[in-house]
Amino acid sequence: MNSTNHHVINVYVKGLQITKKDQSFSTKLTGAEFKLYRTARTGETQGLKEIDGTNYFPFATLDMTSSSVATIDSVAALKAGEQYYLVETKAPAGYLMLAEPIPVNLTFTNTYTPKPNGTATSDKPASGPYDWQQSATLTLGTSNWVRRTDATGENDLT
Repeated sequence: MNSTNHHVINVYVKGLQITKKDQSFSTKLTGAEFKLYRTARTGETQGLKEIDGTNYFPFATLDMTSSSVATIDSVAALKAGEQYYLVETKAPAGYLMLAEPIPVNLTFTNTYTPKPNGTATSDKPASGPYDWQQSATLTLGTSNWVRRTDATGENDLT
């Protein structure tokens, strides 16, 4: 008797989109530039930024000089557990840059549910059939100047 084995793997990769707005969050602003920094690795010496005694390397640039929105299409290159910072490097005319870097963290969660009707756990079962779900969460640091919105940028999810 032959048996079949099915694997259903759904991969969803979302990007990071930054929208610069005025202090009332009502007017979108153009002219800003942000850099996403990650922990510097051996041999990386160009463009380093020291934050809290650690050197960070410029990983990506979000250019908003002609638009109020900048996007990194995929966060797939980010690694869970590594520290990232979003730093405003240029402010729109007539505005100040954000004074503090914004921490960015990526975490992965694994959930295993033994079949049939098992209890979900983060520990992979040693044997037997189970459902496995993995999710990723990208979190920006909290401050009064950062808002989390839906993809339209209009609905505040903070």
